[in-house]
Amino acid sequence: MTIQAYTPLERGRVAEHPVVRRIAERVGRTPIQVALNYLISRPRVVAIPKTENREHLREILGAMGWRLTEDAIEELERIGE
Repeated sequence: MTIQAYTPLERGRVAEHPVVRRIAERVGRTPIQVALNYLISRPRVVAIPKTENREHLREILGAMGWRLTEDAIEELERIGE
């Protein structure tokens, strides 16, 4: 089964989460890129972010071509606990 992450950025609210911001600072990416990279690194998860803004599109594209460390992924997974 594949999971579709529809509006995966919660209309930008995900960028304000302190854990996401801390990891973004540590890895030299934006919080949006960290959140999307986390989603696309999960097996059978498809993220569908929406934008009509070229700047935002560039930021979204910056989520690809690299991977979060296992430590960062584990830290993000603990958010919901």
